[in-house]
Amino acid sequence: MERLNYAYVVLLPKVEGAISLSKLQTINSLNVVYRIVTIVLTVTLNYKLDRLIDKSHSGFIKGRYILDGVVAAQELISHCLETKLVEVCY
Repeated sequence: MERLNYAYVVLLPKVEGAISLSKLQTINSLNVVYRIVTIVLTVTLNYKLDRLIDKSHSGFIKGRYILDGVVAAQELISHCLETKLVEVCY
């Protein structure tokens, strides 16, 4: 199990004679098994997200927009004000 979660990190200089970290480029090489497991989990969860997350939650899900919740809240407030369900103090 220890071999499933390892990576090689290589520091390559961006400029010749680089000695500070800001002048070095990092390259990570993850274990192939780790990558395969990550891809399988990602693909599987993408198909099941609609069933796992309620329709009222709209952010960060493919096909849903984060501003849908804001628009729904504005419409609800407008409706409440029009029907005098809520008094607004200015």
